[in-house]
Amino acid sequence: MLLGKEARSGHISGWDAAIWRFLHERDQATQGSVVDRAANVFLEKGDVVAPLLGVLILAILLGRRHTRDALFLVATFSAVVIVTPLLKDEFAYTPNYAFPSGHAARSATLAAAVILIAWPTRYRWPTLAVGGLFTATMGTALVYEDWHLPSDVLGGWCLGIACAGVMRGILARPQSRAAALPPSLRPHDGPP
Repeated sequence: MLLGKEARSGHISGWDAAIWRFLHERDQATQGSVVDRAANVFLEKGDVVAPLLGVLILAILLGRRHTRDALFLVATFSAVVIVTPLLKDEFAYTPNYAFPSGHAARSATLAAAVILIAWPTRYRWPTLAVGGLFTATMGTALVYEDWHLPSDVLGGWCLGIACAGVMRGILARPQSRAAALPPSLRPHDGPP
């Protein structure tokens, strides 16, 4: 909320400007460079690849009959797609930038949801590494290509992670009250 309030005021914070300047100091020199072309391709293809990856993961989950995880993935992504434009309307502050970044929110949502799904498995660390790298690369490209300020990206990441956390909490497997207690406090059926 603090980032949103700052965005609405139209004030660009010192750290926002410092990161933006760092990525744009050599703007003229990098025009047409490998880095510049890679950032453009990543942003253009990321809008296609991320949803396709999400659909592929959904198909794998459904194929393995992990319907609760599939529902979680769809609900989380749907929530961020619905909430992001509402927040953009609430925190609109300049014609050039929008808070929070929808691209950053969607990339963080996909990564966070898949990480939460993979966490109980042996794939948790590779998923965390790939998801974190994908999200960080998307965010950096958004600022580098001047689509967003760093605070817009950070706000998108926070929104995406929050949506994943809230949906995971809502869709978590219900536990009996006894199972939720530590073992030492659980009732038992035998003599003490």
